[in-house]
Amino acid sequence: MKLLNIAIFSIKRQKSRKFFLVVALSLGCAIVVSLFTFIGSQKNKIEEQFDEYGANIIVMPKSDNFLLTYGGINVSPITANLEMMSQDDIKKIMTIPENNLLRAVSPKIIEVITINKDIKHNVLFLGVFFEEERKIKSWWELQGRYPMIDNEVIIGSEVASKLNLSIGTSFDIKGKKIIITGILSPTGSQDDSIIFGDLLFLKKNFNKKNNISLIEISAHCARCPIDEIIGHIRDALPHVSVKGVRQIMKQKMNMLEQFNKFSLTITFIIIVIGAILIFNSMMGSIAERTKEIGIFRALGYKKKHIYNIILSESIIIAIFSGLIGIIIGLLSSYFMLPMLADIDLALVKSNFSMLVITLFSVLILSVTASLYPAYKAAEIDPVIALSSI
Repeated sequence: MKLLNIAIFSIKRQKSRKFFLVVALSLGCAIVVSLFTFIGSQKNKIEEQFDEYGANIIVMPKSDNFLLTYGGINVSPITANLEMMSQDDIKKIMTIPENNLLRAVSPKIIEVITINKDIKHNVLFLGVFFEEERKIKSWWELQGRYPMIDNEVIIGSEVASKLNLSIGTSFDIKGKKIIITGILSPTGSQDDSIIFGDLLFLKKNFNKKNNISLIEISAHCARCPIDEIIGHIRDALPHVSVKGVRQIMKQKMNMLEQFNKFSLTITFIIIVIGAILIFNSMMGSIAERTKEIGIFRALGYKKKHIYNIILSESIIIAIFSGLIGIIIGLLSSYFMLPMLADIDLALVKSNFSMLVITLFSVLILSVTASLYPAYKAAEIDPVIALSSI
């Protein structure tokens, strides 16, 4: 009879004992898989939010002491004559080594305009290239449509409410008729109080020539080397100020790292408990099988054969428990995480290497915890075992 068959028959004879061991190991494995699937899914969610967050780098002139703000730069009517950046600075940005990681480079011209509606209102007018701006502001929700010609604009919700403006209405800027084609839904940011128009229109009518007020840059991913990109932009443009806008995402990632450490602690506890369960189960099994092992030895089985039988049992149990635990962990993650953690199902992804490591870890744990019981079984004296028959 093959040693593997002996191990299988032994497991079948001890169904109740092995059943509870398999259940315990499977649940432990399922918890580990669920924890790390949750962590991976949260990282995917944060990275997606980071990609949609918009500009994570802002390039602006070195200046201070302004009253109105936009994107980290302070602006007021007196900034009209500030020395600005030029269109050439955009070309220099596109020469940095990481230029292929830049999803959008959106230059802007900032101007304060006056609109006469019963009383005069000063409003921030932002000249942009809408194609690039829409890549950065992917969360924008627009009522109406985006501008198609240079004298069309979209306005923030606060501007629309404060000045009683609506889609299709118009106002004058320096004698030019401006038509509103869209109103932004409230964003909770400074965009709500801004008018967005065509950058070339602003250049032409406000004598900005080749000037740029600031540049917003969005990298492709959360894991892109933002610090390196910022450093290379500073090297290419030593006359400007370059800042990274990613503090919120960093805080979330730090919190996730703390939870990751907590998960490792839970995993360690599960490993210790699992090792104790396997050890006790195997020791109990050997105590019940003293006579059986004595017969094997009397029939000519060597110590290594006894080792192989005991370790084969632990390997079979480990693989079976690991596979069941992985399946339970994945199913619980895919069904429970979208409901409990508000994670999109598309972001719930399990790392294949993590699943392999989990299965391999259960296998190593089971074999290691069975080594001493296997040693005790191999050392059983066949004469003493048979004398009790």
